[in-house]
Amino acid sequence: MSTLKRYNSGTAEWERVLGSFGGASFFKSNVMMNSDFKVWQNGTSFVNQDYMTTADRWVFAGEASTAGSEVSRSTDVPNSNYAYSLRFDANGTVASDWGSHIRYAIEGPDLIPLFGKRCVYSFWFKTNKTGTHSIGFSNSNDRTYIAEFTVNSADTWEFKEVEVPFDTLSGGTWTTGEGTLGMKIRMNYKVSTAGVGTAGVWNNGNFVGSVNQVNLYSSTSDYCLMTGIQFHPGTKAQPFVSRPYHEELAACMRYQQVFDINDFQRTPVSSVSTASVVIIQL
Repeated sequence: MSTLKRYNSGTAEWERVLGSFGGASFFKSNVMMNSDFKVWQNGTSFVNQDYMTTADRWVFAGEASTAGSEVSRSTDVPNSNYAYSLRFDANGTVASDWGSHIRYAIEGPDLIPLFGKRCVYSFWFKTNKTGTHSIGFSNSNDRTYIAEFTVNSADTWEFKEVEVPFDTLSGGTWTTGEGTLGMKIRMNYKVSTAGVGTAGVWNNGNFVGSVNQVNLYSSTSDYCLMTGIQFHPGTKAQPFVSRPYHEELAACMRYQQVFDINDFQRTPVSSVSTASVVIIQL
């Protein structure tokens, strides 16, 4: 059966793009799921909720009791390749020593293709705050790589790439088994003093971002959007390959499934309508 390949100049290798002509499944070197934010099983807007799953596989972390934070699905996108982005809005200011981010967790087996290789993390990003932003890549507790990127123009979609050098990684406790946490990726809105690590090197410890991170809580008009996120071996970003919705949903349902009780009844029962949705975190 024929296969379609493309040449990756970063790795000097031919890579398979489609499993087969006419086949249903795409071969993706991207180790992330729902990174163009198609799937939102929990809803599409979340206000003042700490450690909440927003878009599937993406968790907002911050002290919602301290200040207002809203995460929502947006149709503001960089081009026609995308239908949605993830939007953050600051609804209040926060204490100086306080942090906030959106987090993605890579399951252990999905991390294996990255070990020992130079890797690239790429994405589209838009915000009202120019300057230095940061991303933290860490295992469960003892190794973190901090990458910085610069936003040049306010209120403008910009494509960004950062390098994550797994080829220089030494030591640390990394888990690669099924059902284990392989890596946390934190895209920051604000970094606390305790969460600051050194940018551009592997840190010994569990850190979040850079001391240079801009504060996206300095005004209630602060916001940012992101979409089209990829993480794969190589030194240059590959063209984004989007899964069909049904495949993305099926992949996300390994980690969370949402059932409406009324789906299993011939006639909806009004007395249970307010508590008819069951969320199962896997």
